[in-house]
Amino acid sequence: MAEQEQESKRILFDIGHGEQLDITGPEYEPFKDFLKENNYEVWQLNQTPVNAEMLKDYTIFFIGAPKNTKFEEEEITEILNFLREGGAVVLVNAAGGDQHNNTNLNTLASHLGHQFNGDYLAHEQDYENGDFYQVICKGISMDPLTMGIRSVFVGNSCTITIEDPSAAKSLVFSHEPWPESRHIVVNGFYSLGRYFSVGSLDIFKNILRHDNSFLLQSLLYWVSELRSESTML
Repeated sequence: MAEQEQESKRILFDIGHGEQLDITGPEYEPFKDFLKENNYEVWQLNQTPVNAEMLKDYTIFFIGAPKNTKFEEEEITEILNFLREGGAVVLVNAAGGDQHNNTNLNTLASHLGHQFNGDYLAHEQDYENGDFYQVICKGISMDPLTMGIRSVFVGNSCTITIEDPSAAKSLVFSHEPWPESRHIVVNGFYSLGRYFSVGSLDIFKNILRHDNSFLLQSLLYWVSELRSESTML
């Protein structure tokens, strides 16, 4: 049974919408190695438009920060159908959000209770290499998924607004004073499916820094679990 679970952990990276996270690129080699070490088969999808039939044989559909390309309305409906039937999705945006990257990831995120903001997170205190956009987040939610995690290198990122707390909850956020919380990583359910969203590419590029690998290991394990109607909240 354990072997069957390992075989079913197949992660499909979308590359048909100008995604900036290129799992074959040298800067993501540590992330690719991390996935293989954690028993994920890595696949890519360059065919568009995306539909649920293309996704059904994969555990996770990974959308890694689209740029200069937008998802069609029908594609978003199909991705939601994949989630509704128990699939898992990872949404990644980059600094500047949809506006800077000329995409429409928020059209999908809005169904999941949150929005990526068109901003650039900066810290006055916790940053690296003399660049206050190279942010280190010490705002970690009290959640089983983040147990033992002390800090996350998020680098250059956009923030996330939670619109529906019943659909999205914060896991990592900016801890520096601000009128309202600036979330960086959120997760939640959509019918039988699970998702998590990240406003930073650098979390994946720098998986070996701070507690990034522990966070992603926890999130990917959680999102990969099958969810049945008997376990719905």
